[in-house]
Parts: sequence; structure tokens; C-alpha cells
Amino acid sequence: MGAYVCSNCGAEARVVTARKYQFRETPLKRVYLCGIHLIKCDKCKNVDPIIPELDDLLSSLAHAVTNKRSRLKGDEIRFLRKYVGKTQAQFARILELDPTTISKYENDDDVPGAQTDRLIRLVAIGLGVTGNASKNWMADTVGQFENIEDVPRASPLEYESKTGEVQYAGR
Repeated sequence: MGAYVCSNCGAEARVVTARKYQFRETPLKRVYLCGIHLIKCDKCKNVDPIIPELDDLLSSLAHAVTNKRSRLKGDEIRFLRKYVGKTQAQFARILELDPTTISKYENDDDVPGAQTDRLIRLVAIGLGVTGNASKNWMADTVGQFENIEDVPRASPLEYESKTGEVQYAGR
């Protein structure tokens, strides 16, 4: 894989394959990347993931979140908002909500109602996906609406690097 340097201290670093890496570089709190390569520094102990297709990964995560079978949690709402490139104020205007309401949702100080939860999912798809993928993704998500549990649940997402699949753990 070539020579690597640590992004933190500049020392020589090595590449290892991780069985499971917690992906903290996203607003989602419980995302694990399985089978990816990591740049590890023995000097400062810094670890950086190597993600060749980051846009595809983020799209796969957004797809999994919009198809989640329970109400959205705050970190998932924040992720979807950032995925579509909107500020809290912009997202609030689209949803016809007060910006403080979006902040409360994202910080788990309040929970969106069932209709708002579904609207957040559809807005994320509408603004974040293009072409035929949007139509298929929308159909997948709307098809899951009747299965959404009324209670928000914190469920970890796992991404398998070999297949590119993302799914909620335990399913």
C-alpha cells in the first residue's frame, strides 16, 4: 500500500486491516466499519481510516437511516441534515419548523412526531439523492413507513467494506 505518515504527528505509520472500526468522523454515534484499512501510528497512537469511496459510504448510511424501523434519534436527524448540506435554520425552513425545534431534535431534548419523522426522511431523500436511485430509495423508505416503531431506538450501523452493505446490527 506504500509508505504512510501520521496525519497527527508526521511520523511513519503502518497500514492494518480492522475487523471493526468505530467511525467517529460522522454525526452518527454508532457506526462500525468492518474490514477496512487503517493508518496506525505507533508513536502517537493516532488511527485514521482509509475510505476510498466516502460519498458511497455516506449515501449507504443515509439510505439505512431513512429506512430505519424506529423513530429517528437526534444524531440520525443531524446526520441527514448534514448529508443534504443544510444548516439548522435552512432545514427548519424546509420543514416549516422553528430552528430551535431542530436543535432540540438533534440533541435528543425533544422527539419529532410521526409525521415530522417521515417528512425528515423524505426531505433527506429528495435533497440528497438524484436520478433513478432517488425513485428506488423513496419507494424503499415509504414501503417501510408502516413498520416504523413509535419509539426512537439507538441501534448500531455496520458497514461491510467487501460488499459495501450497511445494515443495523442485530437484524
